[in-house]
Amino acid sequence: ERDPDNVLWHWHQGLTLAAQLKFEDAIREYDVVIAMRDEGRVAPAHRQDLDSVFLKIGNCYRNLAGGLPAADPERARLFGLAQENIERYVSMYPKNAVGHKWLGHLHYPDLERPYAAIPHFEQAFALDPDCDSSLRSLTQIYARYPAPEVEGESEADAEKRQAAWRAQGKAYEKDLEE
Repeated sequence: ERDPDNVLWHWHQGLTLAAQLKFEDAIREYDVVIAMRDEGRVAPAHRQDLDSVFLKIGNCYRNLAGGLPAADPERARLFGLAQENIERYVSMYPKNAVGHKWLGHLHYPDLERPYAAIPHFEQAFALDPDCDSSLRSLTQIYARYPAPEVEGESEADAEKRQAAWRAQGKAYEKDLEE
């Protein structure tokens, strides 16, 4: 209250509220951080740390959307906001594995788009092979789903594609064991 123009107070308040699962309240604080950031009211020393606000707010939207029934139009709107914010972070920091990982989690399981999630999980794993979260998700997708269908494909080509899909899934399982 004594220093409302200090972006760090809003940042830490947002982090605290999100940790308490008060996502709507956290979003309000993160919105203040984004506004201050966009107005250039963030010290250069804090800029990169505070840029992760887009991941934080995106995940707040994901959590809010995940609690709604699938047919609720608000769910789709919230997932859209989640995607917009996480993609904004990834566009700023394409070499940061965390952004790709959260885009992957947004697509799978949140939006039930496993094939759309694969490139994001692969990129996250390539950037940070020590974090097994993305690799675990890849092994789940390859174990639970067949290779995507290709229209007009011959039966022989389809069998080869399925075999290659299974082989890739086994390779990810091996990486996970290692």
